[in-house]
Amino acid sequence: MDDTHPVPKLPPPIFIRLVNDFKSFCTTIHSVTNGEAFTCKSSTNGLKLSTSTPTSYRNVIKFLKDSKADFHTYQPKQERAFRIVVRNLHHTTSISDIEQELLSHGHTVRNITNVLQHITKRPLPLFFIDLEQADNNKEVFKIEFLCYSKIKIEEPRVKRHIVQCLRCQDYGHTKSYCNHSPNCVRCGEQHLSETCQKPTNQPPKCVLCKGEHPANYRGCPKHKEIQSSQLHRLKTSQHSGLPNQNLPVKKVSPNTVNTTSNSLSHHKTSYAQLSINSCQKAMTYNSNNIQHPITLFLWNANGLIHQKNELKALLHTLNLDLILISEAHLTPNTSFKIPGYQTYHCDHPDNTAHAGSAILIKSDIKHFILPSFQSGDFNSKHTAWGSRIINTRGRILYNISVNKSLKFISPPNPTYWPTHQNRLPDTLDFFLTNLPNHINYSISNSTDLSSDHTPVLLCLNDHYVDKTTYPTITPGKTNWNLFSKTVEAQIQLNVSLKDHSEIDAAIHSLTNIIQNSALSSSFPTHLNTKYGNLPQYLRNLITEKRRARSKWQRTHLPSDKITFNQLNCNLKNLLRKHNSNSYQNYIKSITNSDKSLWKATKNLLKEKNIVPPLRNTDNSYAISNIDKANLFATHLARFSGYFFGLVDLLRLDKESNIALWMLFVSLRAASSMSCAFLMVFLELFYYLRYL
Repeated sequence: MDDTHPVPKLPPPIFIRLVNDFKSFCTTIHSVTNGEAFTCKSSTNGLKLSTSTPTSYRNVIKFLKDSKADFHTYQPKQERAFRIVVRNLHHTTSISDIEQELLSHGHTVRNITNVLQHITKRPLPLFFIDLEQADNNKEVFKIEFLCYSKIKIEEPRVKRHIVQCLRCQDYGHTKSYCNHSPNCVRCGEQHLSETCQKPTNQPPKCVLCKGEHPANYRGCPKHKEIQSSQLHRLKTSQHSGLPNQNLPVKKVSPNTVNTTSNSLSHHKTSYAQLSINSCQKAMTYNSNNIQHPITLFLWNANGLIHQKNELKALLHTLNLDLILISEAHLTPNTSFKIPGYQTYHCDHPDNTAHAGSAILIKSDIKHFILPSFQSGDFNSKHTAWGSRIINTRGRILYNISVNKSLKFISPPNPTYWPTHQNRLPDTLDFFLTNLPNHINYSISNSTDLSSDHTPVLLCLNDHYVDKTTYPTITPGKTNWNLFSKTVEAQIQLNVSLKDHSEIDAAIHSLTNIIQNSALSSSFPTHLNTKYGNLPQYLRNLITEKRRARSKWQRTHLPSDKITFNQLNCNLKNLLRKHNSNSYQNYIKSITNSDKSLWKATKNLLKEKNIVPPLRNTDNSYAISNIDKANLFATHLARFSGYFFGLVDLLRLDKESNIALWMLFVSLRAASSMSCAFLMVFLELFYYLRYL
């Protein structure tokens, strides 16, 4: 039979500063707790006593107070109130009315306090309300109306400063649960601060460091020491709390995804796994064609440079073809590169790091660059794509899209999640498209990456990226020394070239030798994917951050936002450290023996030539293979007259070489023959002339 009762919470520890006889102390505590279990832990600051039940805790506290012992403790969790903040409620509202209305909603009130402005002491439309502990405490956040007012209930903000006792002036506890000797905050003497008689013309004295300042001064060396130790302990716990890569790691349960597939209905599948599996099922591998659905990723980055590590980790996890980024904040001097992707960015006209956009395309997708493109964060709102309201920019964009017969593809959930409490989430990121109606697509919100805008993932299931492998005689890297030796071994120089048939046979033989030698000397290259192997603890942390963001977007509670921010900052620091260590290991592995130094230098210094798109005579783009072939044929037809005398020129003897060269020079000078065309002509003559 299962025990359905909740596990009782342990009472807080008790810190006692002075214990003269430990054995007699334990005997006394054993009798006070009626034989219930307790533990002690000694340190240089005193003794830490932990009891097992609330009853024994209260008995020990009563005994220590009666004995006038020097100790402090904390409020038990069972006795803590559930505090909420009520906004937009008039300050003259009766406290009894507030208490009665909350009681009608099933919440028992312990205390209600109207908040005053800390300088003018003017009452604010803000109330602190302490509720009794109950299972339905979080249901209070759903209340929207109270005492004829539309209100907003929130969690109180977490205090960032270190707690200091107003009785003994020590840090780490409060005066309500302190039984230490009182110390004055002004003069440092052993009396309560309210009874201090120190004249105002005398300098204060700190009881903690003996300096000439009050004990609550934030610049006190004792305060700075505790603050730095807490910060160091927080950083240490964040790094040491991660699982060891060499030890087995407990798997984090991913988010569940609704699906109609029977094979997935019994298992919890994460968003990343579902995206990878769906893309892998749709991919078809062929020796000639490689096709898979287009996957587009839309994101408002709000600065792309400091998001680079997270974006690289995401691209190594998901199979994304095209990434559209607004608010990239790049400049013409910015170098932004991600392995496996080509980056193009359109910067702000003033060349400063704000606004702008960027496009990332997979390197194995054939594409050409447009002369220019425009995109950005228009902040257009319209109900047509799911926004709450309609603004001027949204109305203009809607009219343009209707006139251009464009369609809207917007995600199901909001994409803009403001951190300010007075702003509401809204849909600002969506797609404008002219896709045919028979194209199926799926769009969803993504909880990856860190920005005030959530990314949008669009998968076009029936529209494929064409990755046709066109014929080539050098499929990969070519060993040119082996190529030269193969050609020299197979070529025959004693070939007769007396008539047209012999010349055609020699050309055919030379072409076959060159092609076969190039194919036998070339080796296919494989994409290096070792940079995508993230450690297990980073993948677990990414999953936890994704779940924390989803929870905050559902609840919009400050506590969930704090949890998400902590995981986000921790992930950024660890990704930065992981990339730095990987790069340092790569630098250390470079040597002169295996040509790795030469390869690294070549990769840094080489400049990739950007091939401009082909244009027809009417200045339109030649996109299909047929258009490109026709355009190339038209270009060659302009110079077809130069080939008519090729055979007759090849019949010249060796004494006519000088005249032949002069003929080519005169042709080049008298016509518009390009240098590349002339070089091809001369190269062909060289092979056929001296065979």
